[in-house]
Order: sequence, then C-alpha cells, then structure tokens
Amino acid sequence: MFQKFFSKNFYIVGGCVRDFVINRKITDIDLLGICSEEEFRLVLKKLSYEYNVFPLDEKRNVWRISIGKLTIDLSRNDDIKNDIFRRDFTINSLAARVDESNIKIYKDFFEIDLDKGKIIDITGKGLSDLKDGFIRHINSSIFDEDPLRIMRAIRFLSQFNFKILPETKKLIVSKKDL
Repeated sequence: MFQKFFSKNFYIVGGCVRDFVINRKITDIDLLGICSEEEFRLVLKKLSYEYNVFPLDEKRNVWRISIGKLTIDLSRNDDIKNDIFRRDFTINSLAARVDESNIKIYKDFFEIDLDKGKIIDITGKGLSDLKDGFIRHINSSIFDEDPLRIMRAIRFLSQFNFKILPETKKLIVSKKDL
C-alpha cells in the first residue's frame, strides 16, 4: 500500500485533485509534505527502497518518483497555505490528506478514492471555479515566477473548455513579453 510511507502531514495537491473531482484519468500526482526536513528525507529514503526516486529541483526541494510511465512529484513546505498560494490557478489549488485518501497504482494511471467532502480548498474558489469552468490566477506574480504558466492557462482553456476570467486574461496580456 503506497500510503504506508506518509504521515498525516502529507497531502495530495494540485492537478491530481482537480482531475479526481472532474473524473479525469490521473497519470501524475503531486504530494506535499508539511513536515521537517528530517521527516521529508526519511520518507524519501523509505520510498527509494521500492521506487525510483530522484531530485527534480533540489533547490526547491522537489523530488520525482518514477513508476513506469507514471510520476509522483514530492515536495516539502512548512505551511500548506504558503504552498497553495504559490500555485498557478485556483483549479490547481485543491488538496487532500494522503491518510484520508486511498491511492491505487495501476500500469498507466492512478486511482484516488476520496470523500469529496475531505477536499481542502484554501483559496475558497477552487471547487467553484472547477464546477463553473473558470481559470483564475491565484496571485499576480504567478507568471513572473514561471512564464510557462501563460501557456498552461491556454492549454486548460482548450483541454477543459474552460473560460479564462477577465482579471486573469488582463494579467496574461500584461505579461506577454516575459
């Protein structure tokens, strides 16, 4: 069982929770540890006995677990709110505790079994934007931190047939030279 590696301080976050809510196939998972560096390193060590674990971005403390064609990105932060408010769009800001989820690993997808009432929506807009089909930025610096997020907004526009909200569209246009 995959969850055996994680304490109650670990969360599934981002696009995998979004995809769970809208019943899309999940092929990658982001996990967030709200824990000490020591606990995080211990989890990585335990995972490495059973999975291929390697650094994706050591400066930002992001590691990747490779399971065939599937990936799990694992990161650490001191506070879940800090992590969530650094994400790109409200639809990707959802979280759920790993210990309240059942994650099954198949050959080419993950299955998450979770009570939708256990989903954490820190921005207060993620679930409603997902239901209404809106793409809304979380903070005005998201495109400065990573200009590729502009392309992600456009990808979500076509992939999900969502609407980019006017304030997000205005921000994208203002950052077109990045």
